[in-house]
Amino acid sequence: MKGYWHIAAFAAVSSALTVYFNNYWLYVGFICWIFYVYGSKRLRRFPLLASIIISLFFFEYLPTLSTPPQSSSPEEILTLTGTIVSQVNWTEKKVDFVLHSDSLDQKIETVSFLKEQANDHITHWKTKLRYGAVCELTGRFAVPESSRNPGQFNHQLFLAKKGISYQIVVDSLDTISCDGASFMDRFYRFRDLLQGFISQTYKKDSTAWIFALVFGDDSMLSKTMIHLFQRWSLAHLLAISGLHVGLIVGFVFFLLIKLGMTTKEKTQWIIIFGLPVYAILAGGEPSVWRASLMICLAVGLAKAKLRYPLTDVISIVFLFLLIVDKYIIYQVGFQMSFLVAFTLVLSKSWLAKTPSPFFVLLKISFICQLVLLPIQFLYFSTFHPLSILINILVVPYFTLFVIPTVFIMVIFSPVPFISTVIDFIFTFIHKGFEKLLIVIDQVAYFPWMTGNFPMWSAFLYYGLLILFMVLEEKQKKTNAFICGVGLTVMVMIIVARPYFSPIGKVTMLDIGQGDAFVIELPYRRGVFMIDAGATYSFHDRKPTESVYNNIINPFLTYRGIQSVDAVFISHEDVDHMGSVGYLLKDRSVKRIVVSDQYELKMKELNEWMQAKGEVIRIKPYQLLAIKGQTFHLLSPTRNLGTPNENSLVILTEFGGERWLFTGDIGENTEEKLLSSFPNLSIDVLKVAHHGSNTSTGAQFIKAIQPNDALISVGRHNMYGHPAEEVLQVLKEEGVRIFRTDTDRAIQYQYHGDKRVFTKYKP
Repeated sequence: MKGYWHIAAFAAVSSALTVYFNNYWLYVGFICWIFYVYGSKRLRRFPLLASIIISLFFFEYLPTLSTPPQSSSPEEILTLTGTIVSQVNWTEKKVDFVLHSDSLDQKIETVSFLKEQANDHITHWKTKLRYGAVCELTGRFAVPESSRNPGQFNHQLFLAKKGISYQIVVDSLDTISCDGASFMDRFYRFRDLLQGFISQTYKKDSTAWIFALVFGDDSMLSKTMIHLFQRWSLAHLLAISGLHVGLIVGFVFFLLIKLGMTTKEKTQWIIIFGLPVYAILAGGEPSVWRASLMICLAVGLAKAKLRYPLTDVISIVFLFLLIVDKYIIYQVGFQMSFLVAFTLVLSKSWLAKTPSPFFVLLKISFICQLVLLPIQFLYFSTFHPLSILINILVVPYFTLFVIPTVFIMVIFSPVPFISTVIDFIFTFIHKGFEKLLIVIDQVAYFPWMTGNFPMWSAFLYYGLLILFMVLEEKQKKTNAFICGVGLTVMVMIIVARPYFSPIGKVTMLDIGQGDAFVIELPYRRGVFMIDAGATYSFHDRKPTESVYNNIINPFLTYRGIQSVDAVFISHEDVDHMGSVGYLLKDRSVKRIVVSDQYELKMKELNEWMQAKGEVIRIKPYQLLAIKGQTFHLLSPTRNLGTPNENSLVILTEFGGERWLFTGDIGENTEEKLLSSFPNLSIDVLKVAHHGSNTSTGAQFIKAIQPNDALISVGRHNMYGHPAEEVLQVLKEEGVRIFRTDTDRAIQYQYHGDKRVFTKYKP
């Protein structure tokens, strides 16, 4: 198999894709390809047979990502006994770990939210909750929450990719009884002790970067900085990878050999046995295991005087990790790490032809960004073309300064004076870098956003990319340029798909107890929002950013929406306008539309003016035309006394059907509407006030005769919405009901005479 292990790795990948997408044509395609290679005499019989056997093995071995059905019943209180099979993660707010239950024979995510408990109490539990400990605990047992909106993070699928199907929430650590630990726990305890010492030695900012780049723990980094690195495709620098491990190996060789501390042979043994230990201390992420095992295998083969190509080394490590953990192939870190590493190995001769270190770095950044593009779109729905240039600036800075410095800080942490000096220098320089990155983000962030990257387009993309690289390596510049243009055009077409689509969409997002509608006109002629609610903090009653960060922003990114033509705010309540401020900071909002009765606070006005969007106070009975879409204000015509009654009532049309958005109006306002518009007829009604019994009167529904009713309401809300009498009124009139608490997000699509409502299914 020497020289052919990459064929075996491709066999495993084809089986994984077949299992994941449940598409046997992928496996058939691999078999056809491998026999084509064999027929062209580029593959011998033994590698052919071995690869087929390996593909069949992984076809049976790899798991499907089946998840248990989401239960609508209350969580069950359950007592479980099992073994802790993961590192125990402590934060300021919670502790979590994975428990393997003996009775259920299942991995279970275990979470306990830390209330105001004394530090010594937490310290006590840190000595009990250890890797390999056998525990008995009682908690609320349930199926993990899946996503309820398009683009939203799917926690259930995330856990399923780790082989975890259930979750148990423990109310108090006092209900947990644990005993014992495994040998592996010693490494984790040493890691905790070392991190504790580091945090006492250095400033908080320096400690955060040491934890991230030495121990693979980014929990102390600010959300702003993590978000910046993700936006600019720099997140790979926060994950310990080949760059970090390579620098460690280089430093060890310099320290032990160049300074004459030991022999080359002994140093090689130190590397072989030391890197796996470091991989554990660094959090055991796929990228660090990939880099560590590749170096260990390469050094071991060199000691045995065996010469294997790098493609064999990376392929053997790939297959080994896949056998050790059959779920690892579903993790994005594993996919990206091996894809980049394999691409760089295949590109080494092309890179070697470039004499300038700057242009070598440019090529590396270019090819890495290209090969990760489909995965970037698949998982994050966004890509920034300028990230190629940003990587050229940032990667050398991290390679030559940040990463070496944080490791030096760990080494000299016991030496007070030296550690203080290094801490000061690092903080001074790195603060300047962070400010520079923030400025770049503010003036140059113009990303490409799209939805899913179709599977067929991913295969076509990688086919064109491989052809481009082959032509480039063979110095066929003209053909390579044509192929590169084809790649660019293909990506731009995928990004621009909404602008070619004749389908219009109206989405009622499930944000809990609140309203948020996103309207996309055909051919992306216009994008509108009607309300953008939020939850509020119980401490200061101010809106929080959780709804925007977890639901609204991911949906807009998933749909490729960078600019909103108008946001209609029905009234002042947080559950209708609380996310508008966050929306203005993230995206271009051209207009904010409110009624004449909207009580605009000075803080809101300043935020809206800074966003440079037009503020429109819509007048009674006014017809407002934006991007060819007409919105007719029916209410309020005067001050009706309360924000709810003063809600915007908007009549508009989508797909030939008349829609009525009613905010939180009550029955009195409904009666006034019927008095002012006696012939009002509606096809789709946004039910007022989340289905409260103060709205949606029988007389109103009989008069307007809607076909469909949309109710935006939170699950298990404390108000009892929607009221049973409201549901009964709608049912008696034959109105079809869609509600977010039971149906998740609701999407309405229209194209010509075709109109359809769909319930979101993750």
